[in-house]
Amino acid sequence: MLVMLTGVANFELYTLHFELGTASAQPAVTIKSRLADYFSNYTNSEYTNADPIRLTDVIVDSETRTLTLAANAGFASQPFTRETVGRIRREVVRLIPPPYNAYRIVILANGTPIEDLVPFDWSDTVASRRRWGELEHRGYPWVAPLSLPYSITQGLQGRHFSVWASHGRYYDFNKSSWQWQRPRLYCTTEDLFTQSFVVPFLIPMLENAGAVVFSPRERDWQREEVVVDNDVESPTGTYTETNGLYPWENGGSGFAHSQTIYRDRENPFEMGTFRKAEAQPRKRQTSQIVWRPELPADGRYAVYVSYATLPTSVSDAEYTVRHRGMNTKFRVNQKMGGGTWVYLGTFDFGTGAPVDNCVILSNQSNYRGTVTADAVRFGGGMGNIARGDSIHDHIRSGLPRYLEGSRYYAQWAGMPFATYANREGTNDYAEDINARSLSTNRLARGSVYLPGDSGLCVPIELSLAVHSDAGFRPDRSHIGTLGIYTTGIHTPGDFTDSLLLQGLLPSLRSRLMSRDLCDMVMTQVDQDLRHVCGTWNRRQIYDRNYSETRVPQVPGIILETLSHQNFADLLRGHDPNFKMWLSRAIYKGILKYTASVHALPAIVAQPLPVSHFSARLDAKGDSVTLSWRATTDPTDSLSQPTGYVVYVSEGDRGYDNGQAVPDTQIRMPVRRGVLTKFQIRAFNEGGSSLPSEELCVYSPRNPRHRVLIVNAFQRLAGPQPIDTDSTRGFDIDADPGVVYRYSPCYCGRQVNFAKSTGENFGQSGNELEGMLIAGNTFDFPTLHARDFLMSDTTLAISSCSRRAYESDAALRRAPSSSAGFNVVDLILGAQRNDGYSMEASPAFTPELCTALSDYAKQGGALLVSGAYITDGLPTDFAAATLHLAAGGSLMLNDTTANLVGMNTSFSIYHAPNEERYSVPRISEVIPLSDAFPSIAGSGHSFAVAYPGDKHRTLTYGFPLECIRQKEIRQAVLAASLTFLLTH
Repeated sequence: MLVMLTGVANFELYTLHFELGTASAQPAVTIKSRLADYFSNYTNSEYTNADPIRLTDVIVDSETRTLTLAANAGFASQPFTRETVGRIRREVVRLIPPPYNAYRIVILANGTPIEDLVPFDWSDTVASRRRWGELEHRGYPWVAPLSLPYSITQGLQGRHFSVWASHGRYYDFNKSSWQWQRPRLYCTTEDLFTQSFVVPFLIPMLENAGAVVFSPRERDWQREEVVVDNDVESPTGTYTETNGLYPWENGGSGFAHSQTIYRDRENPFEMGTFRKAEAQPRKRQTSQIVWRPELPADGRYAVYVSYATLPTSVSDAEYTVRHRGMNTKFRVNQKMGGGTWVYLGTFDFGTGAPVDNCVILSNQSNYRGTVTADAVRFGGGMGNIARGDSIHDHIRSGLPRYLEGSRYYAQWAGMPFATYANREGTNDYAEDINARSLSTNRLARGSVYLPGDSGLCVPIELSLAVHSDAGFRPDRSHIGTLGIYTTGIHTPGDFTDSLLLQGLLPSLRSRLMSRDLCDMVMTQVDQDLRHVCGTWNRRQIYDRNYSETRVPQVPGIILETLSHQNFADLLRGHDPNFKMWLSRAIYKGILKYTASVHALPAIVAQPLPVSHFSARLDAKGDSVTLSWRATTDPTDSLSQPTGYVVYVSEGDRGYDNGQAVPDTQIRMPVRRGVLTKFQIRAFNEGGSSLPSEELCVYSPRNPRHRVLIVNAFQRLAGPQPIDTDSTRGFDIDADPGVVYRYSPCYCGRQVNFAKSTGENFGQSGNELEGMLIAGNTFDFPTLHARDFLMSDTTLAISSCSRRAYESDAALRRAPSSSAGFNVVDLILGAQRNDGYSMEASPAFTPELCTALSDYAKQGGALLVSGAYITDGLPTDFAAATLHLAAGGSLMLNDTTANLVGMNTSFSIYHAPNEERYSVPRISEVIPLSDAFPSIAGSGHSFAVAYPGDKHRTLTYGFPLECIRQKEIRQAVLAASLTFLLTH
């Protein structure tokens, strides 16, 4: 007789053979025949399964009255819940003949009891191997912000994760050229697509929850880079030391940036020296280092520091990042992470004024020991790793570093040769795949979660590789989300690692922790996307032999979020709103997993960004009232904010570190003659939201007129889809959509739309590769305000969002009121109800038309601009308030984008670019008899002026902020105000 026992503690399957005289194989054969159809026809409505499910074995042990049913890996790929397990057991028992239906029944899925595949619903024995338990990082985190005006107590505070966006550009030795790792389809490639939500959404959400996130790929989309170091004098920066009681001195081998390119085995972190000083407990007599960059352009730059980790290193080295005159402080635990780039944050820096743009480190510490210092890096930069077959044939990618694979970033970040060139430098494709996990291991080894003595001791406790796997369906159905993990025990593959063969991590925790992570993230993604999209498709959970799940020595998964090769998936995937919800679901899944493996008593998801934001000057101009509303998450009603942070930036100075307020309104003083900007973040115990849009106010010393700027441009969208009987794809020229702030997501225009063309279907160009495309930056009130003030500094300027204007009567006061507005500047931008995006974005809502009509009837002047304002424009509102009729539209190209009027001519951003969002067509507006055209092009009117006695309007059928020439844009805005304020 064959008796099968399960070694639950080690998650192994042991088979013991007993020769029993009374044993018979007949019961097993009978039971297997009865259950074979059940398993082969098994379905679970919670996921879509494409793999066959089979009952592989039945073992009857009459002596222990145990019946074991073993099913294959296809059965194990489903999500198991307590309800699913209960249903399977009931259905199986009904098919088992007596007396065996009264036996203890063990059901195995790929060798593991199905009860053990229910995430976090285990026995104590199982839990001991699938929770961290006593393994907990107790000290300071690697990096901690010290300037937050709130505390995170029920989020991811103190946790360390490794997260990356799939592939990147790599050098192909067979073709002697740099290549993408995935094909160009539907205007993108996986190498670009996954970055477009991992970088702007997922990583910030994890960090906003308190986590420290390492990425083995460059995360900064800034192509400029300045490195300031103690070893190499450079015109792009200044390194300065001042000595107190304990002076800085040479510490040994460290970083130096002495080359423009690096070849294999050349490690910049071994080409120079680092500095060290004994720690000083008091502020007096401290020693200090200042790194001052000479940045080539204004903009946002990531700040990376480097240092050496010594046996005496302190855990509380304090760095100050001074950005446009504002100070933000960080505590860095130098007991870990030495000899590589350590990310602090991304900040807005200005050119010149190095006193206002620098990084400062002192040797002050609360502990005895050593503070070390090395280089500081500003910006992501261009790729500087050269590849080729000989010293005469080494070439760089020519692209920003963030588009390159992990192999090259790892070398720039000081990783050992074996980490990034794990195939001896002969196969960059394979080496890049492995480098992501090996870099994670290099950082984590020596920590509580990855024992060892050859790493950087960073307590990374999970890795997540975000992909968009290949898959195609001829209809409009979704491929959906797939998860992959590796246990080693039942994973196909030739493994030599003894722990892997036992299904264990070096921490002696089970590799089924990876399955738990995979299941929880996929469950959250499926639940949330079904809620916000109506439908989604959850696929299998695979135990497979993939480098990115096998090599990490901490729990690790690949999340195949969707298919970049499938039209239906990308119809949603191109939409930035979808990317936000997908990223939020992944973050929430990680949050729940982390709470479970650490047995945390309570967790809270961070809030969503606020809405109904307004910044209104009071009548005297000495203060501003800011108001907003909380946004309820339809997928999680418990993620409500408990407070808000108000961030302020005056003039050209950077944003401060914020002021926490408990309510949704605050009155603040303002300085006269200074344009002041504001942003809001909601927060709770789980962290903070993404930032709000930017609003601004300006209080003149001698006010004459009051202007309200209404930001009604909220649209985010993917490119225009096309789907007919014979064609399918995305037409960037018809409408590129609107990306979130900036994005590198497109490779080029789709060139093949014909469904009949087989493998070439969906093929796209490469003309947009390397371009950080501008989208909705949510700061256009500030741009308009600056342009207004270039010609008239007597304007008292307030601003608000569309929703605030629609709902707040105080914002619609007539000019006759002491707090009323002489002009309302309505920014509609590329607002358009396109019919395919997740969120409808009509230019004119009924509420907005009512508010504008009421304001105009009271004598207010209207300045309206937008590319698609005639799409769905109500006829009565257009005639009675704007005094125009909707005409057609003009598709723009290099010739038609030139418009004439107001004694000038100018062109419009009409194609994707890095300066401003683009509009491929603009609206023709036809003046009624009491109005006149003021801007024309190609024989059509694109602006209408109404010089009424009671109110005036000036309506542009294109976005004013999309005028290419800055001086002309400012002149047009100045002339517009002059017209509107003339009576």
